[in-house]
Amino acid sequence: MAVAEMLLEKGTFVVFLSSGAVFDGSARLPGETSSLSATTEHGSQKAEAEERLLELDNGKGSVAIVRLTKVLSSRTDIVRKFMEHLKRGESVEAFSDSYLSPLSLDYVVNSLLVIERSRIGGIFHLSGSAELSYAEFARRLSEKLGVSEDLVRETILEESRCPVLYRPRHPALGMSLTTKTLGLNPEPIDAMLDNLLADASSEP
Repeated sequence: MAVAEMLLEKGTFVVFLSSGAVFDGSARLPGETSSLSATTEHGSQKAEAEERLLELDNGKGSVAIVRLTKVLSSRTDIVRKFMEHLKRGESVEAFSDSYLSPLSLDYVVNSLLVIERSRIGGIFHLSGSAELSYAEFARRLSEKLGVSEDLVRETILEESRCPVLYRPRHPALGMSLTTKTLGLNPEPIDAMLDNLLADASSEP
């Protein structure tokens, strides 16, 4: 907040990256103006930061709050694991009862540039177009890699020892106001996967 206040005093346009975790994930496609319902410390802190930034901006339109769904790159641990094993023809385990609405890093960076150049303040959403279980995501990835979907073995989060604090049933965000204001649309799953593979192929 101290940094934001200093920047705003200098006339700088501030873009704050927030999270879909400001919602509890029980409702489909919460919009940019939907009431917040954070259930985790991470989500609660993001919600508090949003509120304080908007108060600091005081309607001047110098702050853009951007809520994101799950951002993935080829260097994200679970993606790297899936890709390495699937390419070798090895099976992977993926949860069938935990969900994500994935975004590619390429989509996020390009969208943030649009937001920054627009100099339009307010609350914006960046979301994937699909809500997938991790198992479904792994199967879609295997299809893109040209390997058998049978390599993906479904497992249940409840039976694992993974501590997961945020498990939204509906991780996607509504983007109607963002689309109307900035022309940004949810990222289609096929485009997301293509960007993910392009990202992997560009690695040294």
